[in-house]
Amino acid sequence: MFGSIPGDVEAILMRPAQAVSDFLERPAIRSLRFVAFYHLPFLILLPLFVLISPYRLILGGSFSKRDVFGLPTVLILGFLCLGAVFDRMQRYTRAGGIDPERPDYFEMRPDGKNLSLYLHIPVSASVFLFFFHPALGYLGLMATAVFSVYQSIVAWARLREETILRSLSIYVLSAGLLMLPLLGLMVLYNLLKTFRILREIYA
Repeated sequence: MFGSIPGDVEAILMRPAQAVSDFLERPAIRSLRFVAFYHLPFLILLPLFVLISPYRLILGGSFSKRDVFGLPTVLILGFLCLGAVFDRMQRYTRAGGIDPERPDYFEMRPDGKNLSLYLHIPVSASVFLFFFHPALGYLGLMATAVFSVYQSIVAWARLREETILRSLSIYVLSAGLLMLPLLGLMVLYNLLKTFRILREIYA
């Protein structure tokens, strides 16, 4: 499985339609296992590339936890989470909606499992560019992210035989659902901060 990753990256970037067709013929695996096999190795290598980067060695500088759990890791994980939610939304709406009360709900196997996660492999693979320069790494990461998001929207539109606009709307909805927990945490943080200020005023 690991040996197919370079070929997958090349196929996704050069022949995305053919790459999607070939991927849909593979047996489906669990999403967490898919991430562990196809994306986690790159996330593990990212701190190593930062550590041995000639750019960092020439300019000097320390190596800290921020280099391990820094912005590149957060961005990659963010795009992967969004891709996973988008896959789930597309698959379950294609199967007739999200309804856990249905007897066959958890046995449904609509086509396209992990399709968006597959098309996001180049995003994770962009960590190699951080070896050369941080700016090049961020540029490559964002460029592959835009490409992968677009290809995911197009691939699901073709698979479901719907318009790209409809697929895009589901992607936006997926982003909104993913932001709900973050929004809740922000509201909670502001409430706690307000309560602390009021307590200091009336103490």
